Amino acid sequence: MLEYVKKQAKTVVQVMTATLDSLPNNPEKSTTQTKTIGWREWVRLPTLDQAIMKSKIDTGSRTTTLHTYRLEPFQKNNQLWVNFTLSEDDIEEPPREFTLQVVDFRQVIDSSGHLQERHVVESAIELGNHIYEIEIILIQSETSKFRLHLGRTAFQGRYVIDPTLSFELGGKPDEPRKFH
Repeated sequence: MLEYVKKQAKTVVQVMTATLDSLPNNPEKSTTQTKTIGWREWVRLPTLDQAIMKSKIDTGSRTTTLHTYRLEPFQKNNQLWVNFTLSEDDIEEPPREFTLQVVDFRQVIDSSGHLQERHVVESAIELGNHIYEIEIILIQSETSKFRLHLGRTAFQGRYVIDPTLSFELGGKPDEPRKFH
């Protein structure tokens, strides 16, 4: 039964992709072949000292979110910056602190249905063999199973999501981490 469901899901994904690609003036149409990824994938964050995180592909969210342990905004040269603490998946080292400039604020609805304003930063991400810049909403939360939720704009036009698959881009990167 599970194999049948997987086959049906792949067929639906292929039909949806073919339909999107056939639309005239489709802004999501890619000039290159899109790759299929699963509902969760390993991601490296070069901007954040090569941090490696297991990410959930969140098609319900527009913008990527990163769950941090501490979030402290501050002013520097008349611009807003934020300090935050991050712990990598499956790493037994202490959490590390990072500082990034805030580029925007977003109104988001939290899991309790409350509207909140959140800090937005920019960061490079590496997904598979591709590195590109994305916007990330920082959330102070220690309870999320996945610390990184990749929103639609992080993969739109680059990947097709198959919810029956996991880690299609490979296992956890084993390249040594770089510390400063």
